[in-house]
Amino acid sequence: MPCCHGDLAESATMSAPSTTDGVAHPDEGAALRDTFRYLSVLHGSIRGPLAAIVVLGAIAGLLEAAALIAFVRAAIDITVGDTPDPTVAGITLSMSPGTLLIVAAVLAVITAGLHVLLARRSVALGEQIAVNSRTRLISSFLEAQWSYVAKYQSGRLQEAVSSLANTASTAATNFAFGLSSAVIIAALAVAAIIVSPLVSALLLTVPTVAFMATRSTIRRLRQSADVNVVASMGLSEATANTANLALEYRTTGTQQVQARRLAELARSHSMAVAAVRRKLFTVAFLFKDSALLALIAVVGVLYLTTDLRTSSVTAAVLLLIRLLGYLQQAFRLVQEGVEQLAVVEELRNSIEELEDHRELDGDVAVDHLGPIEFQSVSFSYEPNRPALHDVSFTIQPCTTIGIVGPSGAGKSTITELLLGLRVPTDGQITVGGIPIESLRRADWTRLTGLVPQQQQLAELPVRENIRFLRDRITDSDVESAARRAHVHDEISALPDGYDHVIGRQSRGLSGGQRQRIAIARALAGSPQLLVLDEPTSALDATTEQLMRQTLLELHGRITIVVIAHRPTTLETCDVIIRLGGGRLETIEPGPLSLGAGTAPALD
Repeated sequence: MPCCHGDLAESATMSAPSTTDGVAHPDEGAALRDTFRYLSVLHGSIRGPLAAIVVLGAIAGLLEAAALIAFVRAAIDITVGDTPDPTVAGITLSMSPGTLLIVAAVLAVITAGLHVLLARRSVALGEQIAVNSRTRLISSFLEAQWSYVAKYQSGRLQEAVSSLANTASTAATNFAFGLSSAVIIAALAVAAIIVSPLVSALLLTVPTVAFMATRSTIRRLRQSADVNVVASMGLSEATANTANLALEYRTTGTQQVQARRLAELARSHSMAVAAVRRKLFTVAFLFKDSALLALIAVVGVLYLTTDLRTSSVTAAVLLLIRLLGYLQQAFRLVQEGVEQLAVVEELRNSIEELEDHRELDGDVAVDHLGPIEFQSVSFSYEPNRPALHDVSFTIQPCTTIGIVGPSGAGKSTITELLLGLRVPTDGQITVGGIPIESLRRADWTRLTGLVPQQQQLAELPVRENIRFLRDRITDSDVESAARRAHVHDEISALPDGYDHVIGRQSRGLSGGQRQRIAIARALAGSPQLLVLDEPTSALDATTEQLMRQTLLELHGRITIVVIAHRPTTLETCDVIIRLGGGRLETIEPGPLSLGAGTAPALD
C-alpha cells in the first residue's frame, strides 16, 4: 500500500491545490462565466435548451403579469367600485369583474403549464450533464496512461462519478431555473414599469440595493466553498484508503486509532462546510427580511404621497411583490450555487487531469508476434532511482521464458513494459523491429494476454468473466479456454455451470479456481503472447500441477513469459532470465530449452 495507516487521515488535507488558498479571485465574474461555459461543454448542445427556457420564461412572465393586472382590476371593481383612475397603463378595461376573473384564471392556468415545462426542461438539462460528465470521467480514466492510473488516489474516481457529477447536474438545473426566474423577473419588471413607472422605479430599488449589499459576501463564501470541495475529495480518498486497509488495521489492533483520526478529519471538514452554509443561510434570511422591510417602507411612502386605490398603482405594487418572490427564489439558487459552482470547477479539474494523461496510441498495425527485443532498457518510477538499468535480451516467438529474481529486482516492471503499459525511461523495446509504442494499442492487446498475481473477478456469470466484454469471443471460445485452463469440469459442477454468478469478492471459489478462470480469460482471446505474474505464488500442489500442465500444453504454440519463483514453474521454461537489483544477471537455458536458435540471447 502506498501509505501507512497512521498518515491516511492527514494525507487527505494535503491535496488542496494552490488555486484555492483563500486568495480572492481576480475576476469573480469571469470565473462564473468560465464555469457556466464548461457546463455548456459538458452538455454538448446547451444553446437550444437555454433558448427554449428563455422563450418559455418570457411568455410565462408576461402571461403572469397579465393575469395579475386582470385580477387587480377585477378585485378593485368588486371591493371599491368607482376608482379615481380606472385605467391600467392608459388602457381602460371595460370587462365585468366576473369576466376579468375568468381571464385571470385562464392566464394563471396557462402560466402554471409553462412553469411545468420550464421545470422539465431544466431537469432534463441537468440530467444530460450528469450523464455526459460521468461518461467522460469513466472513459478518460480507462483510457489514461497506466503510469498515471497506477498511482491514482483510491476513491477519487468514485467521488467524482457519484458526488461531483451529481452536484454539477444540480448546478446546471439550478442555473436553468435561475435563468427562467431572471427572465420572469424581467418580464414582471417591464410590465410594472409600463403600468406605473414612478412607483416601479421606487420599488425596484429594493432588490437592487439588497443584491449589491450581499454581493461581496457571496464572493467570499465562494472562495471558502472552493477549499471545502477539495477537502471533501481528500476525505473521500482517506475513507477509501481506510476501507482498503481494513484487514491491516484489525490485525495490528489500530482500528480505533485510525477511526479517531478519520473522525477528526470528518469533524473538521463538516465544521468548515457548516460555517459556510450558516453564513449563506444568514445572508439569505437577511436579504429576504430587509427586502420585505424596505418594501413596506416604500409602500408607506406611496401611501402618504399618492392614491393607492388606483388600478395602476395597485397593479404595480402587486407585480413588484410577485417579482420579489421570484427574486428570493433566484437568491436561493445563488446561495446553493456558491457551493455547486466550486464543485463544477473540481469536476472540471478531475476530467481535464485525466484527459491530459490520455494514453498515446501508435499507428502501426500488427497482426502477428515477432521477436521482442529489450535494447538497453532502463526505467525509473522516481528520478535517480532506477527500477531497471540497461537490460537487454530478445524473446523469440513460441518460446517459454521464466523471469526470476528477489523482490525489487524489476520483474513486475518488465511485465508492464512488455505489455506496453509503461514506456522505458531509456532504451527501446521493439516487436519485429518496430518500437512497441508505435504499435496500435488495440492490435497489441489482441495479441497479448495477462494473468495477474491478484485475480479480479466481477459479480457476473462465469461465462462473462471469461469473455470479459469481448464480443468477438463466442461461447465455444469460452468453453475451449476453460478446458485449456483445466477448469471446465469444476465450472460445470457449479449450480448453474457457466451461468453461475460469481459472488462478491469471488466467494464460493477457491484460490486455484479463481486463478484458472483468470487463465481462461487470458486464453479466450487467443493471444500470441501470454504473460503470467507469479501464477503459482498462493496455490496448493494440485492446482499448481494443473497450472504446469496448461503451460506444457501451450509450450511451443505461443510465446509465454512467466514471472516465477517456484522451481516447478520454471520446469516449463526454455530459458530463465535472472534479475537482481534492477539489472540483468544471467540468461540460462531452461529445462525445456529447444536450442540457441529459439532462445533469448544477450545483444
